[in-house]
Amino acid sequence: MAGQKWRLLWLVFSLQYGLIGAYDTSIETALLEELFNSSTYNSFVRPSDIVNVTVRFTVLSLNELNIKSQTMHISGYLEVGWDDPRLSWSGLAAYSGILASTVNEDTVWYPPLSIVNSVNDLQILYDGITPVRMFPGGQMEWLPLRNFELHCDTNPMYYPFDTQNCPIAITVWTYTTSLVNLEAATGDVFNLDFYHENGEWEYVSSAVTTETVERAGHETLTLIIAPKFRRRPQFFVMNTIIPILLLAILNGFIFSLSVESGEKVGFVLTVLLAYAVYLTLVSDHIPTTSDNTSILSILVLMVLMMSVISVIVTIYVIRLSGRSDEVPISDTTRRLTQMMARSTFWGGCRRRKKQVHVEEDNTNGVDKTDVDNTPKRTPEKSWVQEISTPDDEWENLTWKEVADIIDHFCFVWYFIATTIVSGCCIILMLYGYNNYKT
Repeated sequence: MAGQKWRLLWLVFSLQYGLIGAYDTSIETALLEELFNSSTYNSFVRPSDIVNVTVRFTVLSLNELNIKSQTMHISGYLEVGWDDPRLSWSGLAAYSGILASTVNEDTVWYPPLSIVNSVNDLQILYDGITPVRMFPGGQMEWLPLRNFELHCDTNPMYYPFDTQNCPIAITVWTYTTSLVNLEAATGDVFNLDFYHENGEWEYVSSAVTTETVERAGHETLTLIIAPKFRRRPQFFVMNTIIPILLLAILNGFIFSLSVESGEKVGFVLTVLLAYAVYLTLVSDHIPTTSDNTSILSILVLMVLMMSVISVIVTIYVIRLSGRSDEVPISDTTRRLTQMMARSTFWGGCRRRKKQVHVEEDNTNGVDKTDVDNTPKRTPEKSWVQEISTPDDEWENLTWKEVADIIDHFCFVWYFIATTIVSGCCIILMLYGYNNYKT
């Protein structure tokens, strides 16, 4: 024991007068032996009556944010700090040259933190090998590093122009609020100093809140760090939204095909199947929840419904076109057809005209003579003059004309409906992209 005292005095004398300038492991070893004396330190006992624990999350990368499985994969580490006066050596001159020291988690008391919204690793943040850094004033620093998989209550309403909040809920397990006070560190609690940008998601902002939760009859404090990420929509616009709109435009041209081409039904069924495929692709990226419905799903569903109606109308038009003109057209059908033609400014209605033969005589000469040598005048010009009769223009309507008018009516109003539905849905999604709040 006396030899150890003389050795410490020699080390202090050497450091004071510059006799030793290099690091000496024996000094730190002596410090740790003195601090962790079994008679004065117990790692199961908290360092003070109420321990103030500060937390900051330093993110390294956002690996995945999946709104289908409602999970976020994020890599980073927690910066946990607290004071343990029992491990302070600032008043010990012999160890004044030691600026910091590290020990194992099992050696010191540390707050048993847990991420309560973790999915596959719901346990205390402890691995037995993460070092705890100690400073001369008794300040403790612990940096547990993890790949976190967290649960998120995602909202797919504005997909793919959505913004998602994925909280990181941190609590001190088993310690009540009267024993350990969990609080956010000063500065940026969601630290981006080492963050690598994600190609799909853009970081927007973060918020920090605390809430008191009662577990097993005891109140515990939970610190919630909620980063907000906004999707980069360019990929989904080019690969989902634009093809859907192009298919919607293509589907309207079924009404411009003539029945004689024989391709109307095949064309419209092909577009209908393409829509069904895109509806499946969109559904694969949206959570199976009824809390919020995706506007994009509504858009695809509406266009799919219009495509189904197009199939029904096309079959009906083909049937009308092939109907014999001997079958009379009812007055109701005639009036409805007239309304459709006028509402879409259809100019192809056949106007029935009376034909009047007009002859102009040649009074200046004589034409051929007949057999009796009697002079005979013949007309110089003869033509047919058509006189319009508007009152009778719909009287001789044929089934072929009825089919053509229905095709034209559906062609015009299909594009009007598609423009309104698509425009409203896209405006709503863009509004959510700029103004969304969870």
